[in-house]
Amino acid sequence: MLVFTSCSNSNLLLSPSSGRPYEVLVVADQACWDSIAGRSLIKVLRSDPVGLPLHESSFHFMYSPSQHFDGELKYVRSIIMVKIDSKYSKSQMKMQHNPFASPQCMLTIESPDQNDFSSFVEAQSKQIISTLSDFEMNSKIAALQKEHSGIVANAVSSSFGGCEVFVPRELHDVKVGKDFLWASTGTPAVNQNFVMYSYPIDAHSVDSSYFIAK
Repeated sequence: MLVFTSCSNSNLLLSPSSGRPYEVLVVADQACWDSIAGRSLIKVLRSDPVGLPLHESSFHFMYSPSQHFDGELKYVRSIIMVKIDSKYSKSQMKMQHNPFASPQCMLTIESPDQNDFSSFVEAQSKQIISTLSDFEMNSKIAALQKEHSGIVANAVSSSFGGCEVFVPRELHDVKVGKDFLWASTGTPAVNQNFVMYSYPIDAHSVDSSYFIAK
């Protein structure tokens, strides 16, 4: 079960979060982290992202003992709090938006014991990954809506009938062809590219096998 909660603090009053996208801080007691509970959570975070052909961890993670979770650590953008105690009657997961900083996502997983925690995390692995991934995507969308490449946005709008696409403002070199647009940072050190094109389709169902055949 996933419970959603929100904090009353206005985002305008919160400090900006720290850390890189798809980086998670796990906060747990040392005994828990060194046990089957910690290993089960690590397995989930290291699972392959959906859609990639090669092995790559879904998230990079850091660890902090519970007693050291303070100060700058509270500003990390994605946090998983592990709470294992016999006072909990069952395992459950809660999510908080912006509890200490913004943007920030904090998942708290409560369990009565380590074995129950391990079973719960394994059963909820897709929910854990999707919750953290959705947070990262939505945070990036919100950031691009505020600050993006106006050059690319205008080129897309004029070339593709008013379509609206936001990409990082570092992409400023644009080439436009027939039903085609390419944008790049134009720098060899950090090379980012964006390609957009239109493709005519017929009455066939649009699925992967159709595009592969084409």
